[in-house]
Amino acid sequence: MSERIQSVFCMDSVHTDYAKIASASIASAAMNCSEPMDIHIVTVKQDKGPSKTIEDISDFVSQYGCNLILHEVDVSTLNISEERMSYIGTMLRLLLPNVLECDKVIYLDCDLAVNIDLKEMWDLDLRGKSVTGSIDEGISDSYSKSQIRKIMGKDTDYLNAGVMIMDLKKIRENHDLFNESIDYLDTHRKAIMRDQDALNYIFIDDKLTIDRKYNRLASSVTKEEGFDDKIIHFTGKKPWKVIRSDVYDEYWRYFLMMPWMSDPQECWRWTKDVVDNRTLADTLGEHGKIIAMVKMFFKALKLRLMYEIGAKR
Repeated sequence: MSERIQSVFCMDSVHTDYAKIASASIASAAMNCSEPMDIHIVTVKQDKGPSKTIEDISDFVSQYGCNLILHEVDVSTLNISEERMSYIGTMLRLLLPNVLECDKVIYLDCDLAVNIDLKEMWDLDLRGKSVTGSIDEGISDSYSKSQIRKIMGKDTDYLNAGVMIMDLKKIRENHDLFNESIDYLDTHRKAIMRDQDALNYIFIDDKLTIDRKYNRLASSVTKEEGFDDKIIHFTGKKPWKVIRSDVYDEYWRYFLMMPWMSDPQECWRWTKDVVDNRTLADTLGEHGKIIAMVKMFFKALKLRLMYEIGAKR
C-alpha cells in the first residue's frame, strides 16, 4: 500500500467564518487528489469544544478518501508578541516540524483553488532540499531586487511560501524553525513579508524552485490560458470579499459545494455581505448594479442543486 499524501492548512481559529472561507481550498485539494490523503488542520487552541464547520468539512472530504486531522496549538507557551499574534495563522506554519509527526508535508494557504492533483506535487524530486516552492510572481510589487538583496543578504530566488513542500524530518534535524524565525524577525524589522521573509532567509541555500503552476497568482491567470492543471493563489483582493471575474469563480465553485450553502439564508449572506459595508459598496460600484449580487445568489443555488443531484447519483 502506498504512503498517504500529507497536506496541511493553518488558521487562527476553527470557530470563525475564516474556517468556512478555508473550506474551498481544502475541498479543492481533496477533490482533485488521486491518492488517499491526510489533511491536517493546525490552529490555535481555544477550549471552545468541537467546531461544526470542521465537522462539516471532514464529512465532505471523507467522500474523496481523505482524513481530516485537527491539531490545536497552545500559543500561550510561545514567545509571540501581540503584533505577531495578528498574523498567527501564517506563523503557525513555522511550528509544523514540532506539531506534525510526518516526515514530509505539502503546506497550503487557505486562499487557494487547488486545480491540480497533489499526488503530482508529492512525487516531485526534492533533490535533498528542506523547502520547495514556486518563485513569488508578485514580489516585485513590494520589493525591488536591491531590497531582496538587503533582506536576504544576497541575490537569490524568492519563494512564495503559500504553497510549499516541507521536508520536516530534515528541518527537525537541522533547525529550530520557530525560534530561528523569531530571531530573524527581531533583527529584520523591515521584513514586510514577515515569516515568508524568514523562511526564504533561513533556507536561502536549502530551497528548491519548481514550476510556477504550483502557485499561480490569480491576477496572472487568464480565462484564455485556462484554470486547470495549476494551483491558483488568491493574493490581494479575496474572492470572498469581492465577487467578480472568471478566475474568482474558481474559488466559488468549491465553496458553493459546502453543506451550509444549502441554506438559502446562509447562501445569501456569503454572496451578499460576507465582510463589511465598505467592501460591499466597492463590489457594487465595480459591477454598477445590484443585479450582479442577485445573479450570484441564484447561481449559487443552481450549482448547489446540481452538486446534490450529482452526489445522489
